[in-house]
Amino acid sequence: MRYPSAAKSKAPPIIHRPEGSYVKAGDLSWNSILLRRRMRSISSNQRRESQFGAHPGEQQLEIQKSVVDSEIQAAELKVEFAASDLEKFAKGEALRLSAMANEITNVLETLQIAPGTA
Repeated sequence: MRYPSAAKSKAPPIIHRPEGSYVKAGDLSWNSILLRRRMRSISSNQRRESQFGAHPGEQQLEIQKSVVDSEIQAAELKVEFAASDLEKFAKGEALRLSAMANEITNVLETLQIAPGTA
């Protein structure tokens, strides 16, 4: 096992060996206090980063929800307007057809032609 220098290590051992020296398993004892400090530091940094990272994500999610809700409301209004337009068109078309039928009847009466002979 090759051990790098303590300056490059994140948690140096209690017993230092020269850089590049070979050691066997169990030759080194690690400074558990430094390891615990480092682990706590990493954990707290990760918690802070995750909290800061989550906040903008939550805001973005709320913005997207708001946009989707607005689009749904706009689509519902379009459906209502389309239904209203269809109803108006149907009534207008019925009135137009009724007026045409009346006009045809008037023309036939004017010509005094019976409806079955034309």
